[in-house]
Order: sequence, then structure tokens, then C-alpha cells
Amino acid sequence: MNTFFSWLPEKEKQRIRGLEQFDEYEEWHLKCSHYMILCAFKGRVNVLKDHILPNSFVGDDSLRPVYKSVKLTVESIYYSSSCLKRYGHGSCVLSDGSIVIIGGYGESSFGGITPHSRLNDVLKLQLDTEGWKLCSLDNVHGSGPGVLMHHTATAIANGTAVFVIGGRTSPACPNKKMFVLRENEPFSDAFEWSEIVLHPESAVMEPCWRHTANCIHVDNEEVVLIVGGSCVRTCALVDIYKLNTASWRLEKLCVSLPEGRCFHSCVSCWEGLMICGGMDSSMQPISSCLYLRHSLPDVWNLSPVHFSPPIPPKYSMSAAVTGDHVILSGGVGLEPSPDLIVINLALRIWFGAMIFHEKEDILLEKHTCHLLAGQKLVLLGGGGNCFSFGTHFNCGICTIDTNSLF
Repeated sequence: MNTFFSWLPEKEKQRIRGLEQFDEYEEWHLKCSHYMILCAFKGRVNVLKDHILPNSFVGDDSLRPVYKSVKLTVESIYYSSSCLKRYGHGSCVLSDGSIVIIGGYGESSFGGITPHSRLNDVLKLQLDTEGWKLCSLDNVHGSGPGVLMHHTATAIANGTAVFVIGGRTSPACPNKKMFVLRENEPFSDAFEWSEIVLHPESAVMEPCWRHTANCIHVDNEEVVLIVGGSCVRTCALVDIYKLNTASWRLEKLCVSLPEGRCFHSCVSCWEGLMICGGMDSSMQPISSCLYLRHSLPDVWNLSPVHFSPPIPPKYSMSAAVTGDHVILSGGVGLEPSPDLIVINLALRIWFGAMIFHEKEDILLEKHTCHLLAGQKLVLLGGGGNCFSFGTHFNCGICTIDTNSLF
């Protein structure tokens, strides 16, 4: 069905997309991968095949990428309470090694009429010698962003605060504000929300979701780079913004993405940003990777990063970086692809790895991932809402020892 939809004229695709606002493409593409259209008729097939099937139907297997595949076993799963069963959340690692998880869609810890709902809670997750410790930060002061999905949570102020931007409650109702969650005291569980008031000379940015926001240092100043995303006006933005976390001045960069991009992943590396995958304005998965870096004052360069073979086109991945390696976890594409893609930036090569667990089904989409202690990959949340089989949430925290990858 994915192939069939790609054959439709662009005008028909636009008509279908205009029927209602929709941005949950992961389950749509996964479900279409399991269904087909069967055409039957009398007579010789060769007479009609050119009228029914486009030329693109005939594939060339020699063009399919061949990659090394490594099988990884999930090291452990921490079966938490229902509060970690969520997707579309934001998370980041603080300076003390703890992980803060904000919002998303998941099982409500308060019960009620509906078992699943959009969430506005804040969780703190810590790994110590006794294992995982999870607590809900019920004593957060101030007014936060409320219920949100597909926002970003970025560690700033040397890992002592969390910057939250974007997100939505529905495709017609985006979050229009920016917030900071700060620790009242270092290494404590006392936090406070505050709404950001932008510098008066700031640029105007459309409220978006399915974007990325990464913190880097430029000329000894801490800035957050906000790339792409979706908004009410268009499904894939090309804009890149820089937010100074000291002055809260928001500037639009002079460079922009070569094509609209949303659902992508992005990591900070080599004093710049590595932008991977995503979806374009026609809602097709993207294979290309881009590298954004600051070269001179007020000068930014955006250049393509080529791999051979090309990285499989995917979106809804989560990314982590260690040294010269970028790990892309999960994601959805129109063709089968590995669970993990491990990129060596220095050599411009990559290979795939499959994740295996004998008991649990792990759906790696709309999740987040982080590398702790250099080699332990932590997968948080994830899942999806299938139109036929209901909602699936990953069972808890999955940890994978990545030593075999490097």
C-alpha cells in the first residue's frame, strides 16, 4: 500500500492530506506495509501491466544497500510503573547523570475514565549501583507548558536546567511558548518552571512540533539550534533558528534546509550539528544527512554528508553520539531496515544492528535514547496507536551494552 500511494498523482495526494489534519504517519506507514491491493482480470498480463503498474514498480535488487548486521540482545528491561509507558515525550540528561522526562502520550497514573491521555508530568530517572530509581516530580513550582506531545527537552546551563520548546496537543493546537525547568538546588528534586520572555529584537518563529533542539557552544556562548519541524501552515519547515540562552535572543540563520524536514533526528558533534533522516514536504522518508557548523561570526555552513551505501530513508528515529560515532535508534521507513544504524563520522561508513528480546515486543518509534557511561544505550518509552490492534507502549526502560559495536 505504501508503494501504491507513492504512485498517486501529487494533486490526489494533496487532496487526501487536506481531508483532515494528520501527522501520526508512523502507524500509517507500518500498517500499509502489511496490506496490498490485488488486481485480477482476464487475458494476458503483459497487455495491461504497463497501464496499471508504473515503471518504478520494477526494482533492481543490485541497487539495494548491503550492510553488515550485528545482533544485539537487550541487556535488561526495567519494568516500571505505568508512568513510563508513553511516547511522543521529551527527555534529556542533566549534569548529575539523571534523565528528566517530560510529557508525551501514555498511561495516566491518576486513572480516570480514559486509560491513555496526553501527559503534563515530569519524571526523574537515575541509575546508581542499586539499579534504576524513578520518581515523579510532584513538587515542581510555577506554571509549565501543560499537556504536550512531540516537543523537545534540551539540557542547558551546563546540564542544570531543561529548555522546552514546541510540541502540540493536536495538529491544530501547537504550543506557542517556551519554558525552562530549573533545579532550585543542585542535585535535588526541587524544580521550578518559568516561561521565557524573548529579547525584544528576536525573530518571529512559527510554533512547531516534530522539530529538533540541540545545545552547542558558539564563541563561548551557549545557544540552542532549532531545526525544521511541522506547523499548522505546512507539514515540513526549512527554517533553522539560533536561541542565545543568556539573552534569550532568537535569530533566524541565513542558511536553511534544502528541503522541508520534520520527524528527523539531530545530535551535537564536532562543534556542530548532524541532521539525519526525517520526512520531506510530501511525507516521504529522507535518506540524506546534513552537517551544520559555525565557521565565522554570523556565518553558518550547511553541507551534505555522503555515505556509501546511502543510509536507509527513515524518520521518527532517536539519536545519540559517542566520540566519532552516531547511533540512530529505531524509526520507520517504507522498506525493512535495521533497528540501530551506527555511523562512523570519521570514515563516513555505517552498519546496521538488530535488537532482540525473547519476551517483549519493542516498538522503536516516538521514543528517546541516551548514552550513559559512554557505552550503555538507554531507550525510553516508545510505541504507537495502531488503527486495528489498539495502543502499544514499550514495557519500560531498555538498556543495551554497545561495546560490541565499536
